[in-house]
Amino acid sequence: MADQVLIVDDDPAICKLLEKVMRSNDMDSQAVGSGEQALQALETRTFDIILLDVNLGDMEGFEVLRRLRERGIKTPVIIISGRNEDYDSLYGLSLGADDYVTKPFRPVVLGAKVKALLRRSREFSSAASQ
Repeated sequence: MADQVLIVDDDPAICKLLEKVMRSNDMDSQAVGSGEQALQALETRTFDIILLDVNLGDMEGFEVLRRLRERGIKTPVIIISGRNEDYDSLYGLSLGADDYVTKPFRPVVLGAKVKALLRRSREFSSAASQ
């Protein structure tokens, strides 16, 4: 079964690019355009990884991340943002993000980061269950 990726970005062009990158890495994705849609999607299904923009129309991605961590959702999160200040990446990581990638990004590198994070997440989960 293919890995399931939730893409959260209010820019349709970025969503299409991210979906293409995930498909090229044999992953299935669902794209949503707002923080509220992301939180609703996480109530109804599970994902293996979340790609999250910071600047969303209805709330910041930081707020989405804070809420999902408060709910106990431990799904790995990579923030993908045009905001490239150190304090933004430090804040995102302090809220529980696993990585912070700035736009513009190199699709092949992002695909490799996603695969690496999924691999580490699986290794950690299997070690914790033993």
